[in-house]
Amino acid sequence: MAPQQSTTTYEDEPAEMTVGIIGGSSLFHSKRFSGMDQITVPTEYGPVLAYKGRWGTSSTDIVFIQRHHADGDKPSDYKQPRNINYHAIVTALKELNCDCIIGVYSVGSMTTAIPIGSMAIPNDYFNPFDIINISSHYEAHIVPCISEPLRKYFLEVLRAEGLNPHDGGVYVQTAGPRFETKAEIRFFAQFGELVGMTGCHEAGLANELQVPFAMVSIVDNMAHGIGEQLTLEQFKIAQKANCATMERSVVKILDNISRIVLEEDLVGDDEDKTAAEAAC
Repeated sequence: MAPQQSTTTYEDEPAEMTVGIIGGSSLFHSKRFSGMDQITVPTEYGPVLAYKGRWGTSSTDIVFIQRHHADGDKPSDYKQPRNINYHAIVTALKELNCDCIIGVYSVGSMTTAIPIGSMAIPNDYFNPFDIINISSHYEAHIVPCISEPLRKYFLEVLRAEGLNPHDGGVYVQTAGPRFETKAEIRFFAQFGELVGMTGCHEAGLANELQVPFAMVSIVDNMAHGIGEQLTLEQFKIAQKANCATMERSVVKILDNISRIVLEEDLVGDDEDKTAAEAAC
């Protein structure tokens, strides 16, 4: 059984690392995060409601933000994907000195090769129509990516748990809040395997703020027109059934994570900076 979180010791001893988690519906009712301290983080984009605590007996602090209920002024209000304050959320995690960010997602699958209930660890994302950024200066000219060291680590942990995660796949972001039409899915399936409404904004902003970022996703529905008829009722049933799997996955990832996982990312950042300077 995974260790329970404690909020009585993490301030007494410095953390080895701090992990940011942005979760949605799949972790919204998780009891694993209920023992953490609730804090409000002021940012230039507005206050953010977050939960912070030491992860069990480890030396890792975690900061958990529920993206749909992150508004520090009105946390009880549900925010549709297009109304989420992504700038504030990612900025808050940066200001809390998170060493990496894990994005947790409920996704639709646009291929029968990744059925409902599958864990998937995307290796890229597609969102060319609605790109958001923080900086209005040169810093916004980033090369977007998903952290390969984090991805490899997620795959290793989930495979050890017998969860058989799908390695790779492109996360395609749509605007929501409605599900996509069959025609839209036929179009998007040319570019990716998974479809969601939030991940690309979070990935892009984390990239811009130079915080290593990777996605953990679970398939809660086959996309409209793929397989059996999509209904909201069946989606809710699958989502509820998958919650325990997602919680188990995140718990195991946090149980074993360490700064060693990020070493390749840190070296890569230095190399990217050197290459960029040489190109100027």
